[in-house]
Amino acid sequence: MIKSEILVSFIIVNFNTEELVIKAIASILENCQAIRFEVIVVDNSSTNTEFRSKLNLIPHVYYWPLGNNVGFGRANNFGFDKSIGDFVFLLNSDAYLLDETTILAMMDFLNENSQVACVGGCLLTEDCNINISFGNFYTPQRAFYDLGLYHCSTDFFHKHLATSLYCSFTKPTAVNYLTAAAIMIKRHVIKELSFFDPDFFMYYEDMELCYRYKKAGYDSVILPQLKIVHLGGQSISTLDNNYLNKEIMRSRYLFLRKSNGVFIASFLYSLFLIQRAYYNVRKALRRI
Repeated sequence: MIKSEILVSFIIVNFNTEELVIKAIASILENCQAIRFEVIVVDNSSTNTEFRSKLNLIPHVYYWPLGNNVGFGRANNFGFDKSIGDFVFLLNSDAYLLDETTILAMMDFLNENSQVACVGGCLLTEDCNINISFGNFYTPQRAFYDLGLYHCSTDFFHKHLATSLYCSFTKPTAVNYLTAAAIMIKRHVIKELSFFDPDFFMYYEDMELCYRYKKAGYDSVILPQLKIVHLGGQSISTLDNNYLNKEIMRSRYLFLRKSNGVFIASFLYSLFLIQRAYYNVRKALRRI
């Protein structure tokens, strides 16, 4: 295959999930025989030394090891720089395709809709229950809700504040942001507006990406008839919960700062810290 003829560049970031990566690649090989594609595997400093030799035996796969774990967004940025497809498909290492129509339908939709930057499908768990596929942007209003300083109905929360949502649509629908576990993006949009913000190490980088694209006039759309499995959380299963919670807080503050400004973000972050200190003091006093 001539590399310049490639239509879709799949990018898979690996961090100690080698067997899942092999499964993800197998789903691409099985379900993408009608298109020209390449698979870019970016390895975030995994420890399995036999992984590369396994990938070398698989056609259309290009393996790029990194010297250290640079995070999800930066690793995808690296993969994009090595890719050449007209469309870029981000596939989590713990996700896989189910049928031959998904990629073709995504390409067709993007070709037919100039205002759409990226599309995703309805994500499923391994036992085919619906999984988190999209969400609303994290806003100051949501921050006040998390702090217990704002109350609203369940319906309002779901429509405007929830950042992790299941797909229940029956037709293509524009949403705030798509979970980057399995999304297709137009290459020219990435060239125009850049890819993931390198300031994010993990969490909220997909939200920031779609926020930036939306500000530029592009939509992010869910195609609910398309189903993709996403197991979720496999690459972080060995990491400490305290570390993960700190990363969530850091990335949440970072998104607020980029979307609402330093003053608002710093004010809300200070409230979170005060609240946390208050609860810690209460917990300590109960032990006395």
